[in-house]
Amino acid sequence: MHTEPTDQDARHLGWQIPLLTRAEFHQLGWSQREIRDRAVRVWRGYFASLVEWRRLSPPARHIAQCRAAAQQARGPFAFSHGTAAILHGLPLLPVPERVNVMLPSTSQKGFSGAQVHRSVWDRQPELINSVLPVVSLAETVVDCAHARRLATALTVADAALRQAASLHPHDPDGAADTLHRHMRTLLREKPHRPGCGVAKVALAEASRLASSPAESAARAAIIVAGLPRPVLHCRPGPGWDFPLAYPSSRVGIEILTDTEAPSEEAVAAAKAHELALASAGWRAVRTHPAELYVNPRAFVTRLHGALLSARTAIT
Repeated sequence: MHTEPTDQDARHLGWQIPLLTRAEFHQLGWSQREIRDRAVRVWRGYFASLVEWRRLSPPARHIAQCRAAAQQARGPFAFSHGTAAILHGLPLLPVPERVNVMLPSTSQKGFSGAQVHRSVWDRQPELINSVLPVVSLAETVVDCAHARRLATALTVADAALRQAASLHPHDPDGAADTLHRHMRTLLREKPHRPGCGVAKVALAEASRLASSPAESAARAAIIVAGLPRPVLHCRPGPGWDFPLAYPSSRVGIEILTDTEAPSEEAVAAAKAHELALASAGWRAVRTHPAELYVNPRAFVTRLHGALLSARTAIT
């Protein structure tokens, strides 16, 4: 099941869950049978309580695996690609099945259990929480942007620019622009890398103004379908705020996030909203994260229809 990744996915629990060896469990009084029945293997030689493991979100579990993997590393390495995205706090669907690590191209060693990538190292890895080595944010975005799906690439790129801007509130545009230039420079260094076409589009379209992963996924679906690019954050009237819109056609896109049954007050507010939109000549195309991740074509079909209807009404 696909759910929209958020800052509330409790990734921090992946840093906190105790990771113990068999010997350490035995010291706590656990028998071999208890370890088998009440613990889960996180990485070779490292286990965690099954009860605590089940409470973790997929990103948090991935972080716990990174912590365990780092204990067995021999020689220089850095977490990279999708794993680096998780460690940098970027939204990524799906979470990588295997931990991704970057090793120097000259290294003769492997990294058991991990997805290994090799590269010429001319940059010092960063440290996340002063513990785990990871490639830079810019390198992470470029690596993830070389994906087969534009939605994945654009989601990560948008989120990185948002993060850079939020960390520099006194100059958010400057911080995002600096990161953006760095990413494009890295992309030009390897122009024939597989997936470069998707990466070029993602970095060209990336914007710090995109406010959520679902919004990025919607824009990716629009681009793939060949529809006109929408305006980000359009406010056609008091209390209205479309994350994406076509002002000239008076078509706005709304991304619903509340999966619970609406209250009577919410239903009444929605009806009033509909009437206000209709009286102003606007129409809304609604979608939700699950549709954008699983069946974006359905959203694009409705949007295309709304744009055609608006064009007919105008002419």
